[in-house]
Amino acid sequence: MQRTQDRRIRTVLHGGIVRAECLAISSWCVVQWVIYSRQTVIEALLLFFLMIAISLVQTFTRSDKVWRLAGVIFVLVFSASYKFLFVSHPELYQAFSLAFAVIAVLGASLLIRSPHDYTVTALLTWLIIWPVPPLAVPDANLYVVIFALFSVALGGLNNYSFMDSLRSILAAEQQYRVMAETDYLTGIYNRRAFMARFERLALSVRGGCFLMIDIDNFKRVNDGWGHDVGDQVLCALARCLDQVQGSHCHGRLGGEEFGVLLDTRNTQEAVAYTERLLQAVRGCDFLPCRFTVSAGLVSFERGADVSHVLKSADRKLYEAKSAGKDNFKMQVC
Repeated sequence: MQRTQDRRIRTVLHGGIVRAECLAISSWCVVQWVIYSRQTVIEALLLFFLMIAISLVQTFTRSDKVWRLAGVIFVLVFSASYKFLFVSHPELYQAFSLAFAVIAVLGASLLIRSPHDYTVTALLTWLIIWPVPPLAVPDANLYVVIFALFSVALGGLNNYSFMDSLRSILAAEQQYRVMAETDYLTGIYNRRAFMARFERLALSVRGGCFLMIDIDNFKRVNDGWGHDVGDQVLCALARCLDQVQGSHCHGRLGGEEFGVLLDTRNTQEAVAYTERLLQAVRGCDFLPCRFTVSAGLVSFERGADVSHVLKSADRKLYEAKSAGKDNFKMQVC
């Protein structure tokens, strides 16, 4: 769950970080153009390409650790590039180093995910820009230290608040996504979510098997025992689907119909799973009434028409019903 949320945070922050890094590099290029000096052109090009390289690594890496480290390094290299300017032009150092340090520290608070990473980055940024040239006021260095500490504290608060809000939003998003994909009664995938996974599986593997399940005499259960017991039967079947090992995913297709996907075309494995499932259903003796299910099992190849697979499974299901129920029929493509 945490790893999934971290990936979502990276996805959300990706565009903003890329734009911020492009803006930072552009500002560096503009300042270099304004104060162009042949004596520093080689060093400037090296810093420019280094920032580009770090930004590209952070943009395209799949490793979370590399992504975090690249963000920290970019901020520090960006700060060092301006320190290079300040050292080369003392008048800029005197006038703008303090403002630049504050901008870099506060700007990084929105781009670095971890509060620990941010604190390290902010302190190192101040150390890179330090020492700020003496100001024409008494105890200037003391004021700069206080200014630096408060800027880091403000940036840290901003970073924590922003990331905490982002995690809360993503957690709520995940909760709503689960609610949208879950059948309200049984807690397993609803038809829309199940069919979406069916479509993906049909396109991504060599083939598989689809099992359509229907509760036998479900109308009698509702009429004879009441809809509360009928709901208990539906939930009991869902629990059996959860407990029987070997399926890729399963869901409620509607009413008393359920579907199971098996990511194998091995008929022996598919038959063994189906038999285990039917036996698990027969063993549900904790309800007011016993129940059984019938099933239609169909294998499919990669790229198969899902609607055609459903129709084939439906035909096999009703063959099983006609053969006496509490059994299954299979079609091999």
